[in-house]
Amino acid sequence: APWRLHGADGRTAELDAPARLHADSGDAVHDWALSGFGIMLKSAIDVADDLASRRLERVLPGWHGGDAPVVALHPSARHLPLKTRVLLDALVARFAPSATEAGNPALRQA
Repeated sequence: APWRLHGADGRTAELDAPARLHADSGDAVHDWALSGFGIMLKSAIDVADDLASRRLERVLPGWHGGDAPVVALHPSARHLPLKTRVLLDALVARFAPSATEAGNPALRQA
């Protein structure tokens, strides 16, 4: 399937990226890229350490694969353990500003 890329200037483009290898595991694809088997489309969070250490190189600067939701599933919010509440608050603090700036109407605080 083609990759839908988004530019910093609001443009979108589709890139046909035929692959010789296919996997249902993002970890396997990541390992293949680290081993030099080609390029991959992954979230910045997934590859931040590899980019910082230069194990991987960004090949299309100014383009990204779009936003993906960060979802935390938990039982009823009525009696959350403190450690769960702290985690949820940290996730909202980390990801809510960028979602709000992007005008994401799906953002809901737990």
